[in-house]
Amino acid sequence: DHIVGHCLSPDGKTGYYIPIRHRKSPHVNLSITLVEEEMRRLGDSDSVAVFFNAAFDQEFLAYPGGAPLGTKWDDTKKWEDMALHAYIFNPRDKSRNLKDLSKLHLNMEMIELKELFPADHHGKLDFAELDPTDDPVLWYACSDAICTYELFGFFDPKIKDQPAALAIEKICLPSVRWMERNRILIDGAKVAELIHLGQE
Repeated sequence: DHIVGHCLSPDGKTGYYIPIRHRKSPHVNLSITLVEEEMRRLGDSDSVAVFFNAAFDQEFLAYPGGAPLGTKWDDTKKWEDMALHAYIFNPRDKSRNLKDLSKLHLNMEMIELKELFPADHHGKLDFAELDPTDDPVLWYACSDAICTYELFGFFDPKIKDQPAALAIEKICLPSVRWMERNRILIDGAKVAELIHLGQE
């Protein structure tokens, strides 16, 4: 898989979508070389990235098929992850995807990916097959960045009293990325045994 486009929001009010690999209306794609050069500059700057599910996004940024788009993703001071913030805010809440959390905490309802495809569509929901000039496609992409930014404003003040929990979760993320990248298999029975032993 490859990055189809980048969703950015500098303020939680305005979203930008930068298409680079759309197969539909490819004439609107920006130069991959130019975009990657700017993403590298941004990734290596003093800015702090705010992700939702950083493990996923950071893998694509670290391994885009060429030079990494930023070299500091193992530095936990360079990024925040709203999936981790949501977990620390309420570990029992099972609604940890961006759309559910945006609706619950921001009163913002996001478009579902399947809504961008015809009702009779079968097969993979491939974002690259959509036209990035269509308003719903832009709303979908830009709302990801806007809602992620706004969730930071919601969660960050509420978990300030748990800095150790957040630090531990962030430190673990690079190892989770490494395990997923290398397809490290988990022995479920052994994990259950260890959990049971820990509880005893």
